[in-house]
Amino acid sequence: MILTRTGQTLGFKLRELDNIALAVSGTGFSADQTADFLREKLQLVNHRMSELTQLRALLSEMLDQACLLQG
Repeated sequence: MILTRTGQTLGFKLRELDNIALAVSGTGFSADQTADFLREKLQLVNHRMSELTQLRALLSEMLDQACLLQG
């Protein structure tokens, strides 16, 4: 439930999240397939986190500039 809600909030498709749940349940995937699949998803999350960090820095800079203009 938490995986689905958080994943959808972060832009994952429901089918992707279902595949993650299926992979970790031990059905439908070999251990190697599960590990490869989870590594791929972890890499995607890390990439999105990096993008969000960049966006946060940009927004913070824009906020600082807006405050200077008002100040």
